[in-house]
Amino acid sequence: MGLEQRDEFVLETDWLPLTAYERTGALLESSRPPDAFLCASDELALGVMLAIEVMTRILERPDNPPPASVLPVELAIRDSTSGMPKGDTL
Repeated sequence: MGLEQRDEFVLETDWLPLTAYERTGALLESSRPPDAFLCASDELALGVMLAIEVMTRILERPDNPPPASVLPVELAIRDSTSGMPKGDTL
């Protein structure tokens, strides 16, 4: 096919789309980003496609970034909830 395989593009990862999304973003920010992606599963391919979609949207419309979604959350204190051990900080 004429595409160069570079060792820094061969990544070992878990099988989560979010991990693929994060790793794709890092690869696209490199000085020589990849020309193509080969994924070992549909889940990984979904994560790659999401990173590509966001980057394309930003490049095509730099003055109109993608919307951010903020979901309302509430901490429910239950038996499984515990405080931080003494001496630990965030």
